[in-house]
Amino acid sequence: MLCTFNRFLSVGVKKQHTRPFSSRLNFRDCYNIQERLSKLKITKPKALSFNQLNNVSENVIGLHSLPLSIAPNFKITVDGKVQELLIPMAIEEPSVVAACSYGAKQMRDNGGIHFNYSNNKTIGQIQFVQHDPQKSVDYVLKHLSQVSLQEKLIKTLITSNPKISRLINRGGGFKQIEDKNCFFNFKVLSPTMCIVEFLLDTREAMGANLVNTAAEQLAEFIHLEINQSWSPRCRILSNNSQFIIQGKVSIPPNSLKTSSWSGHLLAKGIEEASKMAEGDEDRALTHNKGILNGVIAAAQALYQDTRAIDSAAHFFARNKGINPITKKEQYGPLSTWKVD
Repeated sequence: MLCTFNRFLSVGVKKQHTRPFSSRLNFRDCYNIQERLSKLKITKPKALSFNQLNNVSENVIGLHSLPLSIAPNFKITVDGKVQELLIPMAIEEPSVVAACSYGAKQMRDNGGIHFNYSNNKTIGQIQFVQHDPQKSVDYVLKHLSQVSLQEKLIKTLITSNPKISRLINRGGGFKQIEDKNCFFNFKVLSPTMCIVEFLLDTREAMGANLVNTAAEQLAEFIHLEINQSWSPRCRILSNNSQFIIQGKVSIPPNSLKTSSWSGHLLAKGIEEASKMAEGDEDRALTHNKGILNGVIAAAQALYQDTRAIDSAAHFFARNKGINPITKKEQYGPLSTWKVD
């Protein structure tokens, strides 16, 4: 049985040990928090003080708490390198932690999860509106479509922004638009409005501030180039991430058998539920909510931007399904299962 994850947030805590570390843990004999902490060989996490909280956000009046759990058993392979991970999860629903832990055990017993991923390219957008009626949108597109001009503008930005220079030294920086051999993509929204887009490889970081700063500076350079006939307005990143992570796992049906179900019958049922999500948008939405239960719990535990993850995941799923009647793309599942 094969599952493909279209998008998966691989985050976790790997303890430093002098001997090989295994994430395979069983908490069944641990009846309280102290026993679990002892098994993990860590001390009780400390809550932020009210002074610290006051520096984190605005108008703070207290602390909103969620249980912090650990999902063990995760074994993943990335670029041929095997990693053992304990996944921190901040969530109020115990069944999510239990399901992640059990599912991870099933997967690790059958080789774990194998991942591959693309470069982390974030879209920056600059909106331009018409200021001089004599200069049409065609003028803007024709002028800015020159690759030599694009390279000149980017070089000017790199020279003036040391953070971009350091990003390039780490292997990131501006990337060409696929299939276009240029650095800018153009969208015309109306005769008086267009969008100039660029891609910035931000490496391991989300890079929101870096992309926004690059958009602000690039907007001014472009404004000067087009003789101020069009004025920049919004200058911001898009949460439509181009960082795609795919994971695959294979589980023999026999390992799924229970006292009530044969492994093959249960595997077939999982495949049929997956097909339902591919063909029906209402089911796909709930299917993806189940996936995001675990993803968002891990993100919350690590203080990540859960809103960005949630919006990007649903946008990515917008065309992953197929309407069984019209055969047209529609909202679909973030993971699919099939019996080989």
